[in-house]
Amino acid sequence: MRPLDIWSTIRPSAFRAIGAPNSVVSITKADQLTKIPFPVVQFDLCGEYDPLHSVFIPKTSGVYSISSLIAVNPVNPTVNYVIALVILVNGIQSPNTPVDNDFFGTNVNRSNATSVSTILKLNGGDRVEIFATTTTPGFIDQFSFVVTTSFEAARFPSPC
Repeated sequence: MRPLDIWSTIRPSAFRAIGAPNSVVSITKADQLTKIPFPVVQFDLCGEYDPLHSVFIPKTSGVYSISSLIAVNPVNPTVNYVIALVILVNGIQSPNTPVDNDFFGTNVNRSNATSVSTILKLNGGDRVEIFATTTTPGFIDQFSFVVTTSFEAARFPSPC
């Protein structure tokens, strides 16, 4: 078999989902993880994303690029706060869990965006979900859902 023939048999895997317009998600329990919904599928090449439960379940083992972005408004804009965005695989949070956290100062009059991205080796059937936490209660508003709320993944192709 020629090398090009190998590449033609590899099925692509990628999806992108966003938040729903006219939706609001509260992150009311400070310092506790809240699952973030991404119900609007922009594309799903291999039918691996479940928009009802906002979970990515790859069919094929491989190395995947995963990223997410949210914008949170604090309930009380006069306090400093931290937002953490977490990628959980199979519901497990460990020292190796991909997390990004951002510090925001007081009196910001707009949503504060936080993103997380990583490259993970996943097995077929793993469950990948996005969670967030803040040090002060906050919410993702309807405008932020449309503009900045996303969850996406893509597998790196490999003939090996």
